Amino acid sequence: ARASVERESERSLERGFFQSLTEYTPDVSGIAVPLPLLGRRLAVAVAGPPFRVNPLMWQIGVATRDRIAAFCAADAGAAA
Repeated sequence: ARASVERESERSLERGFFQSLTEYTPDVSGIAVPLPLLGRRLAVAVAGPPFRVNPLMWQIGVATRDRIAAFCAADAGAAA
């Protein structure tokens, strides 16, 4: 089981977001994107009922990941 979790974590890091398809809560699916901010380990999560979220899981993950990347890039540019 540990190896399986580690493989999924590696895949999630490569694609830039993590997903949960009702694994922890039967009535909730969602994604989480790491948010590197002020040296802290934060994340932005988007979740909802599976009948709404699951068909759009990939699009939600990619859109959220890309918005976070744009925000971080803009923030880094402003700090320079």
